[in-house]
Amino acid sequence: MTLFYYGSSGDLNTNRIRLGTGFSLTEAAEAGVLAMSRVGVDDPAGNLNIVGHHSFRATETACSWPTLFRGYFADRTIKRAESMLTGAARRWDCTVYDINAALQFEVIRGTSAQRPAETDTERLEWLLGSGFLGPISSDDGAIFGADEELDKQDYRGMTAADVLSDCGQASGCNYFVAWDETVGAPIIHYYLPTRAFNSSTLRISNVLGDVDGLTVFAPDKDAELLRDPSLVYSGVLYQYGDRASAFVYETNPTVLAAIGHKRETTHADPSLSSAAKATRKATVWLSESEDETDVISVVLHKVPTSQVNLIRAGQRIEVKFTHLPGYEAYTWMRVQRRTVAQDGDTQEYYALTLQLSNPKQGGSGVRHKPGRHPDGTVTTDGSSITLTQREMLNRFDGFALDPLSDIQYGNPVTKRIGSWVYHNLPYTTTGCPIGAGGWSGIAEYEGWYEFTTGALADNVIGVRFTIDPANPTFIYGNAEDQPYFYGWRAAQPTDVGQYVPVGTVDWVSAGAVVDLPRSAIQEGGTSYFCLAPGWRAAAEAFFCAQDLADGTAGPAGSLSSGGEGNSGNLRMPTVTATYLIMSGSSGLSPWTPGDGAIDGVNRTFTLTGWDGTGAPQVKINGLVADGTDYEYSDTALTVTLRVAPQEGDQVTFRYQAGT
Repeated sequence: MTLFYYGSSGDLNTNRIRLGTGFSLTEAAEAGVLAMSRVGVDDPAGNLNIVGHHSFRATETACSWPTLFRGYFADRTIKRAESMLTGAARRWDCTVYDINAALQFEVIRGTSAQRPAETDTERLEWLLGSGFLGPISSDDGAIFGADEELDKQDYRGMTAADVLSDCGQASGCNYFVAWDETVGAPIIHYYLPTRAFNSSTLRISNVLGDVDGLTVFAPDKDAELLRDPSLVYSGVLYQYGDRASAFVYETNPTVLAAIGHKRETTHADPSLSSAAKATRKATVWLSESEDETDVISVVLHKVPTSQVNLIRAGQRIEVKFTHLPGYEAYTWMRVQRRTVAQDGDTQEYYALTLQLSNPKQGGSGVRHKPGRHPDGTVTTDGSSITLTQREMLNRFDGFALDPLSDIQYGNPVTKRIGSWVYHNLPYTTTGCPIGAGGWSGIAEYEGWYEFTTGALADNVIGVRFTIDPANPTFIYGNAEDQPYFYGWRAAQPTDVGQYVPVGTVDWVSAGAVVDLPRSAIQEGGTSYFCLAPGWRAAAEAFFCAQDLADGTAGPAGSLSSGGEGNSGNLRMPTVTATYLIMSGSSGLSPWTPGDGAIDGVNRTFTLTGWDGTGAPQVKINGLVADGTDYEYSDTALTVTLRVAPQEGDQVTFRYQAGT
């Protein structure tokens, strides 16, 4: 036996992963793209514990390069399976990420992350010595910078993936992470795809006389070439800086002659500060867009154990296909993706599914936006938004004003926020010495404020609410010691609990300032801000009448005592609001909710106002999520969580907001 698997609990044993169908493992080498795979692990004794984010590896020791796959466990589904039907027997169906995930493991910090204008070579030298690479080695044996000039950049709060994205866009170099047997650790690869480096010793040919099954392998008959012209352009209007009027225009006469007419586009990079730098970058961009993208998909069968790892993601390999134009003779291509699986129910052979690309400048159709700019300044605009208090909604009395008047406290029109135990009804069989008792009604009172806006300026990123301290004369029961939720709704509420929760605040004695995102504002219409109790009174709890401070007014009605059954309430505070304005260049938003339901099913949230740069941050119930707990799209402007948040969870995001 030469095939071994290792997980968070050590050696998984070969018989836990079934022959032929137990795994299909994919690794990528395309601008840091993350590859995902599935592994099935049998657990007949029910004694296995597979932990998320722990490493997973498979090795084939019959090969001179033993590493078959390296990556990390993600989500796991545990269930019954064939022959796993009794007792504690179970099966783990696991998602695993390839080793590129490590590029987003650690957040960059410290003043050294404020990089000056420098070349990509210098910036990568800093990255390797920064100490923010997580498990990635600082070995530079696979990094070949292009000495392309980069503008200054602030990488605090970002990751190695953002640094490499900036460098790769400027230089046209491809980048990825791969395990290195010599170093004994994962290392970063960064170089032009055309560079004569990292070459496989094997070949692929569909000429039968070339094939020997050891150094030259035959492709399957379904091998195909996809030739894509979508990224070919004859000219580009390249914007730079923060003004739409700052741009350069560059053309590629070779493309113009080849296609016979103009095909142009626009591209923007606000991080560039001069026309000269924009011209350089536009030239690289056009060079990358000069040729059509060729992608060949091919499967190699009956690859022996001794040869299986001699073709790896990121390597270049010579291929010959007599039926594919341009590849009739041996031609170098780069392996963008490699998927390895067993070829049949045997450990003797493997099948390799390969995605090969022509090694043109830039190497990939994946395009990232530049890293974030220096933070702008978040201020308020100085003018107040008119807020109107809505009628109090409560769960017990059908959305009316508080039915219990405050005449005994000298304030008959007070509207309340809180959770209220009342209705002390006669109940003579309870054994209460004075012959009466009561039940709580779980009355829950929320404070709602409405405001109307016109069209919003582009630099408005949210709204700031200032909550005055509560009047101590009207604080009853537990209200002073409890947290309060705040949130918003774009439509008029019809029940309690319909707001989108943003956070909690202990504002009673000192007041508070809270921010809501631009997505909370119904532009050109009416929006709603909510303050709600962060607790509830006891449900159907009996209270002996002699223990209640205020008789039929209920325990929460006591100023000097009370608070029974976790009750308490207070008078609605005065709240004022102003717009949040992003001034200067773009910067990081406050922690704000995304657009998407929190219902235990939905996992995808749209980030209103995100300019697509950098990596968004996610906070779930007050804890910042690890970068492997979510994925994001800088084109759809969405974040997709690995696990759907449950109803009542608080999910907020922080991201780059453009002006």
